[in-house]
Amino acid sequence: MVSENYRGEKMAEGKDRLSLGYKRTDLGVIPVEWEVVELNEIAALFSSKRIHEAEYVTSGVPFYRGKEISLLKRGLPVEDIIYISEDRFRSIERFFGIPKTDDILITAVGTLGNTYRVPDDRPFYFKDGNLIWIRPSSQVESDFISYQIDYQRERIIGNAIGSSQKALTIVVLKKELLPLPPTQAEQRAIATALGDTDALLAALDALIAKKEAIKR
Repeated sequence: MVSENYRGEKMAEGKDRLSLGYKRTDLGVIPVEWEVVELNEIAALFSSKRIHEAEYVTSGVPFYRGKEISLLKRGLPVEDIIYISEDRFRSIERFFGIPKTDDILITAVGTLGNTYRVPDDRPFYFKDGNLIWIRPSSQVESDFISYQIDYQRERIIGNAIGSSQKALTIVVLKKELLPLPPTQAEQRAIATALGDTDALLAALDALIAKKEAIKR
């Protein structure tokens, strides 16, 4: 008859055993070929230049805060847009740079950790302190990094600073850990699969909403 102690030891051993080709890391179990890297190893992080309320205009270049970026992430329209002048925007672009296609913005106050990958080069600027600007290296896939930040969101939020109102900072984000496949082809394949899944879920949500509306 097998003793209870022996049975318990074998169960514990089974839990500790990894499938061939995987390893344990600070982020959990990942393929052996993958690395765990700090965000600052694969991306540059920036803040924006200060825009004062007196510089807002009625038309020009869109100026986004955290709430607008959260809407854009969800594919929702942005209303009551704030603008800055074309001249002010071009001055910032010339001397400091602006977000470009495949850069990532992450909400840093209020609702923390919402990421938005810039889909194209349509001009816009963003509010300092509300958002952090991430520019992935040319050696990594922006989509993959954006999905990984989303996946690690709760852990990242847990590292936010402040007591009454939490905030993410560049210093904190630079040190955040992400798992990284060795090739961009693999990163791209994973990001594509996740994107297809998101699209399918969005289509199902829309279908459910339509059916509910018909019922009502």
